[in-house]
Amino acid sequence: MRIADPSLWRMIRAFAVPCRMGPLLLIGSFSLLFWLAMSGGLLGLPLAAILSSWWFKYAFAVLDRIAEGDDQPPVLSYEMINPLTEQRPLGTAALVSLLYLGTQWLESWGGAMAGNIAGAMLVLCVPAIIAVQGMTGSFFAALNPLSWLTLIAKLKGDYVLILIVSALVVLLARTIFTTHVVVLLPFAIAVPFKQVVGIAILMYGWLALHAFIGTVVFERRHAIGFDPSKSPERLAERERREHDKDLDIVIDRIFAEWRGGAHGNAWRTVEAHLARSADRARALRELFDRIARWPDPRLGSLLAHELLPGLLTARRTGEALTIVRERVQADPNFRPRGAEDTIRLAELARDAGYRALARQLLSDFVQRFPGDPAQPTAHRLAAELSR
Repeated sequence: MRIADPSLWRMIRAFAVPCRMGPLLLIGSFSLLFWLAMSGGLLGLPLAAILSSWWFKYAFAVLDRIAEGDDQPPVLSYEMINPLTEQRPLGTAALVSLLYLGTQWLESWGGAMAGNIAGAMLVLCVPAIIAVQGMTGSFFAALNPLSWLTLIAKLKGDYVLILIVSALVVLLARTIFTTHVVVLLPFAIAVPFKQVVGIAILMYGWLALHAFIGTVVFERRHAIGFDPSKSPERLAERERREHDKDLDIVIDRIFAEWRGGAHGNAWRTVEAHLARSADRARALRELFDRIARWPDPRLGSLLAHELLPGLLTARRTGEALTIVRERVQADPNFRPRGAEDTIRLAELARDAGYRALARQLLSDFVQRFPGDPAQPTAHRLAAELSR
């Protein structure tokens, strides 16, 4: 099945992020450790607290990585589990708890209806709170309710998708904790193993939710004003800067050779650069745009001779005519290389209202192309232009 919107397909692919090797190993090991902590009663509480801290920090690391445009989830590292380097999970829990207490107070003050409305608004805003922290990397940015509401308004229908995924994760958690996944797995499997698998499924859902939020943030980066470090725009800009740097080196070498009188070496450097380029026409135009501004017009004219036939073949006639006008102004002796190209450009100049340019292109046609079959055509066109 083909999905019309590529970004929607990439959002769907976010559910596969927790299935990569790193997260999968983490889910497998942590689910077992969580089960041991839950089976240990009060003695297991410290282990459960440590594992929860690490796990929620890793979920934010996944969100950050995906939101930055990298589809490879991170590997759990010391920096992630260091309590001094990541406060967002604890801050989010504290903020949500505070908001929940506020809904309870509102219910006691304004009745069940007011409490239910406030609770519903809280549930609606929790994914936005997480997304804002993913965009900014800061918990404090999520303290501003206006940032949540602005993000929700900008995401529009995509935020509804986030809510649907969030609801599925909540439903999954409720099912696991109320049934211990006994009804979900074959009865031949031992109950402790079922519980471990249930915890692993829940951990997968939590990671998938963060990966989905990160994907939505990345895909809708223009709408929400987010500038990820690995966006196509930044990558293109980085490639452009590297390309311009390489081109500067080539231009400097050509200029040094040409100024030193080694015109043959300069032209061989041009040809070598064009041979290395994946797009010869683009590389030729880039060289021409730089070299055409030199005080010495000769190399620019040579490049124009190489450039014009391709432009005429591609029917980029306006561009070709502009180049001819500029070259004739810089070098009055410049003429297109071929007879047919000369006539074609003279006709284009005539049609565009540059009759003087057309006459100049044809002024020495007989001398440049003696015995050429196109001479009668050039003669008729010159006679027309002289009237």
